[in-house]
Amino acid sequence: TFEPLSRHPNLTIKFNWVKPGQEFGGVTKLFLKNARQDPTLLCEYAASAAFADAGLPAPRITHGRVRLNDRDLGLCVVAEAINKPFLRRHFKDEHGTLYEGAFRDIRPGLDQDNGQPSDGSDLAELRSAARVPDRLERLEALSKVLDMEAFLNFLAMEMIVASWDGYALHQNNYRVYHDPA
Repeated sequence: TFEPLSRHPNLTIKFNWVKPGQEFGGVTKLFLKNARQDPTLLCEYAASAAFADAGLPAPRITHGRVRLNDRDLGLCVVAEAINKPFLRRHFKDEHGTLYEGAFRDIRPGLDQDNGQPSDGSDLAELRSAARVPDRLERLEALSKVLDMEAFLNFLAMEMIVASWDGYALHQNNYRVYHDPA
């Protein structure tokens, strides 16, 4: 949904760009999305609420009216970034490794958005467990490296809300967090 500034582009506001650690309302980054794929502007809002109601980490979503250089761009979807402040709200330890997947399955080499630089061995271990041929042995191996209940709830929610971005359907714009806790 890339659009030039002369139209209605997606925009990012980074509150800590000049002053490290600066936040606004507990967030360091917000996305102002044009929601070209969703003329109702409600899909991401409703999906995020559904994930949160299911007890799953979900970014806060709202709506806003955007003015850029005295030009009214109209309504947009305002989304919290999935970064350290987000991790701090949802996990016991925000220092873990956060990966982002784009049009590919889980494997070493995913973009890393948080944590100490990683060699991807945690992803390799997860991938290896998922490839165990025997179903019962695979379940046992996965249970050692994955919160199975949370993952299955996550997959169910993605299917319920018919997420076009995420892991279940298209392996795009999804996150994997290796929680040290």
